[in-house]
Amino acid sequence: MSEMQFDFDGLIQLLAGHLYSEKKVFIRELIQNCHDAIARRAATDPNFELAAGRIDIHTDLDADPALIRFRDNGLGMSRADLEDYLSSVGSSGTRDHKEDAPDVIGQFGIGFLSGFVVASRIAVKTRPCHVPTETGWRWENEGRKEYRLEPEEHPAPGTEVTIYLASAEDHGLIRDEHVREVIRAYADMLKVPIYLNHGETPVNQRTMPWERKDISEEERDIDCRVYLEKTMPDSVLEVIPLAERGAVNVSGVLYITRTRVIDWDTPRVLRVFQKRLFLCENTPEILPRWAGFVNGVIDTPDLSPNAARDNFRRDDAFERLRERLGELIIAHFEKLKETNRERLSEILAYHDLAIKAACHYYDVFFEKFGHLLEWRVNSKSPAVPAGARTGGGRRYSPLEAEGDYAWVTLPDLVARLPEPEGDNLKQLNCFTTPASANQFFEMANAAGSTVLDASYHFETPLIKEWAKQHPEVRLVHVDREDDPNVFRDIDPATDGKVQLLANQMSLSIRPGGSGRLRVTARRFKPAELPAVLKSSPESSGASKAQEILSDPNASASLRTMAEEMMHLARGADMRMTINAANPLIRQLAGLEDFEDEEVMDLMGGIYNDAILYNQELMTPSNAKLFHQQFGRLMERSVAYLEQRDRLRALEAERARAITPKRDRNHLVAFYITPFGDEFQPAREAVRQVIEDEFGCQLLTDDDVTYDDLIRGNVRRHIDNANFYIADVTGANPNVMQELGAVHYGRPESPTLLIAGLEAGKTKPEFPADLEGHIACTYPQAAETKAIAKKLSPEFQKNHRLKELLERVGREPYLSPERLQVYTDDLLRRKETYQTLSDKFPTASAWRQVQGQELKKLLGSQADLADVVLNRVLDHLDAGTRKTTH
Repeated sequence: MSEMQFDFDGLIQLLAGHLYSEKKVFIRELIQNCHDAIARRAATDPNFELAAGRIDIHTDLDADPALIRFRDNGLGMSRADLEDYLSSVGSSGTRDHKEDAPDVIGQFGIGFLSGFVVASRIAVKTRPCHVPTETGWRWENEGRKEYRLEPEEHPAPGTEVTIYLASAEDHGLIRDEHVREVIRAYADMLKVPIYLNHGETPVNQRTMPWERKDISEEERDIDCRVYLEKTMPDSVLEVIPLAERGAVNVSGVLYITRTRVIDWDTPRVLRVFQKRLFLCENTPEILPRWAGFVNGVIDTPDLSPNAARDNFRRDDAFERLRERLGELIIAHFEKLKETNRERLSEILAYHDLAIKAACHYYDVFFEKFGHLLEWRVNSKSPAVPAGARTGGGRRYSPLEAEGDYAWVTLPDLVARLPEPEGDNLKQLNCFTTPASANQFFEMANAAGSTVLDASYHFETPLIKEWAKQHPEVRLVHVDREDDPNVFRDIDPATDGKVQLLANQMSLSIRPGGSGRLRVTARRFKPAELPAVLKSSPESSGASKAQEILSDPNASASLRTMAEEMMHLARGADMRMTINAANPLIRQLAGLEDFEDEEVMDLMGGIYNDAILYNQELMTPSNAKLFHQQFGRLMERSVAYLEQRDRLRALEAERARAITPKRDRNHLVAFYITPFGDEFQPAREAVRQVIEDEFGCQLLTDDDVTYDDLIRGNVRRHIDNANFYIADVTGANPNVMQELGAVHYGRPESPTLLIAGLEAGKTKPEFPADLEGHIACTYPQAAETKAIAKKLSPEFQKNHRLKELLERVGREPYLSPERLQVYTDDLLRRKETYQTLSDKFPTASAWRQVQGQELKKLLGSQADLADVVLNRVLDHLDAGTRKTTH
């Protein structure tokens, strides 16, 4: 029979370079070999105990080459052992004697080869304690098929393995701090003490806090917490010590993490030791899937590691271990339930959604703890018991650090719901639309009712399951149904315009996506809330699809169907209900033109406000603040539109009633003048010349108000005048601005500039640009009559004004002063004469006056109408003509 041929050198390189994923693993493997040698000696030598064992590690970076040495006082090896085990790949003395030494760890016989990951040469010195005739051996290999074996005196039983590094690149592996780190990571639990570089105290801890018997349970939990805080990457909320012996053997400590679990893919931390030597981490499947809020450190002999000792087989022992760990977690919760109910409530509250996920996926958990789960309800609900937890911090976003709500268990909540009348069921209002709590909580608070939030992952199916188990309670989805206790019908007589607004909003507003917005009108509380969004059947289907997509156990076909549902939901209609009791809605409904661009913007603003207030992606307080600010802005906008409409109507009415027509028979002069008392003589002089001498009407911008705004009023005066007079004395800013408007808007019309002279001056002080444009100057200290005498001839020199005054068909203007003279001041009130002059400014107008019309204008002096009319006509006709009525 022929022998198989193989490349021994290549085999060593393959095992050394590809079996182990990290170079530092050789330290773990050689520590394990030392431990197993000590364990075998303790099992075979009645005078030697495991606690008497010792492992010493020494490093020397200054040696050439650098080296690391492992020494133990274990069983040692004879020549036969060296030939049978160390020189034969895959042969293991530990495996062959495993039944005699239950504490041994190794089983494959290849761990020694890991030294060749970094070594150019490995030297072994050993002396067996079980072969007294042998005093020691030296074995060396340089990673080839050949090795050297020769006798060498060794002072005591045990083994010393020296690794000579092949490359300077690996020096970092044997630095003191790195070796210490590897010992703490891999061998911290080993009972055998490990010393580094002649240190006086062992590097490894050996006795773990959960193993201590000399302290109380409370002290043990504190020690476990301290250990975990030092060795694990996250913080600890609650510890669950393990000490199982029997069908499943496991020790260690699980803990409920302070890191809130977002979803099933959130990384979990579980460090697994096998026979007290580190095996692997980041293997969360060793814990039940529903226990996503639990991490830990476990040691078990039941798992079967792979050859590289970086993972384990998923066999029956693994399944039994996982099941038992789940039972131990539940047992701890049950213990808290009996001994520390408040602590259990705190844990359930802290991991609110993770615990609800556990209830959803694990029926036993729901049966045992479902009644202890807390749910969000509106804070002002009459069903909230005294002392209930309030506010946020229960879920995963810092945005939920505050909130106007409370946390209540379902049994406590239902017990406080109003008793139904007759045989009716108790009604529990809830909503399942994600991120809609703001609006529904505020509505419930205003109505003095109760509403429960079941909108987060797993809450919707849980509340449905709970309702099935409690037939005495009827769930009402306020986000889907028009509950008459919440949404009351509108009154067509008083709310008809609001319904028309709802119809127009349905036609005008286009939400994102391809769907439409369906708007209805109802009355609901609080009146400050303009509108709310509600889910449609399609959006409810989208919520269900989202649940499926977030379920890691969902099948591929189910996930495909859910993705299709999500795609279809993008085109689904949205539902919005506007509040007929809201002042802003009623103001908006009262506007006349719903197709006005600004009105349509306000409709869109109502929709956007509902979306923003509906979203809990904003903090509740910020959302409410935004809602209040936006509401005030909308109210001002509506008020502006209302005022705009009123002003437009008023402006049209004024234009019809008092705006002088450009086809009038008399001329109007617009007088632009400062309003100080020192200008009063000049104003009266200009009035005498224009009205009494020229027969034209003179107006200043305070004589007649065409517009409430000064700028608009001046503009109307400019538009309605035939010519202009401006007193530019002192270059008054208002005068100059209005004069500029005249030159810009009516450059073809005559404009006469006058200016007052101070005593002793021959010309006024004003900008040079105005020189040469002054029609007349006057002494500021002069009286009215003197000023008028100077102005009249100068005005008549303006040929453009002269053309206006000589226009065919022009009638003289009958000023209030002239009417006062014509009637011998019969009416005695200047305001009455001003009214008559405004209404009948010319002789032709007076000749068309009807008696009743004049009586109406005179009011309490109506009995004088005939006298007034006759006197005016007499003067106009220069005769004694009378009119009878």
